[in-house]
Amino acid sequence: MVALGGGAFLSPANRDLAAGNGVSVWLDCDFDRIARRVAQATHRPLARDPEKLAALFDERRDIYRLADVHIPSKRRCGSRRRRHSGHPFFR
Repeated sequence: MVALGGGAFLSPANRDLAAGNGVSVWLDCDFDRIARRVAQATHRPLARDPEKLAALFDERRDIYRLADVHIPSKRRCGSRRRRHSGHPFFR
């Protein structure tokens, strides 16, 4: 399992690598939850402006939809498998 950063899947070359070597999974969090998580992050310059962050979120969703598996998160988002273990993909 390889966890890609949010921008990595935007590259067609990276998507091709993922498709040729495994299954891509989109853990889909709602915007408000993501905004709260990154609001105080000093290493995320794109997240400092709420309007720009919202535009970035909207732009990226169309590409994230290209993932092989889509898992909408109704609970706390994150990369830990146990948070999504109820999804059939993880059974």
